[in-house]
Amino acid sequence: MANTTGVAVGCRITLVSLLALCATGCKAPTTETMVNCQPACPTGTTCTADGCVATGGLIELGVREDMAVPCGGACGGAAPYCKDNLCVPCLTDDNCPAGTQCKQAGSSTACIPGCTDDARCNAGGAGGLTCCNGQCVDTSADPGNCGGCGTTCMPPNAGASCQGGACLAGTCAAAWADCNNDPTDGCEANLHADATNCGACGHACVLKNAVAGCDIQTGCYVRACSFGF
Repeated sequence: MANTTGVAVGCRITLVSLLALCATGCKAPTTETMVNCQPACPTGTTCTADGCVATGGLIELGVREDMAVPCGGACGGAAPYCKDNLCVPCLTDDNCPAGTQCKQAGSSTACIPGCTDDARCNAGGAGGLTCCNGQCVDTSADPGNCGGCGTTCMPPNAGASCQGGACLAGTCAAAWADCNNDPTDGCEANLHADATNCGACGHACVLKNAVAGCDIQTGCYVRACSFGF
């Protein structure tokens, strides 16, 4: 059906009817009044004059209406498959790159990021990825899915790090340090208050006949005298 307002329908631009386009040699009109994708583009995509395009422009999710020609002619280019007598980008997930799925987009289809199983993540020879919550991730290095889906690395006082599927302490927060060299408990030493690691790991406050304390401003200080002193 003709749409002379220049509104993108089904995530593809429709400026005039296909019949009208072919009557003029299938050339696109020289003016456009508005770009408005209907229905709205999927999450992670942007509405452009060429339809819904993945953010970053790496994966084109739709084809222009003047490209979605009937299958009576040979399909090719960005829309090499025939569906419901229209040339479309994909028919099944196998027609899409690894890590993406074939989804209906208006009257056309689109390859959008996502997965339903590990096989979709590793299609085409890719390997080592796991499908977690609809996204392909490397569980050997992803702090949000370390060693398995949903295993989040949250070491105390440290940035999250995942190596070889195991949670490790990343960069320590200010004033904290991993003085026991055990990454599983994060950065456990407060260098501003720990009398056994005052200002630096291993710098212990030892005061004669006194209970020592540590302060970032004064360093080691007497918290209390031993009994009788």
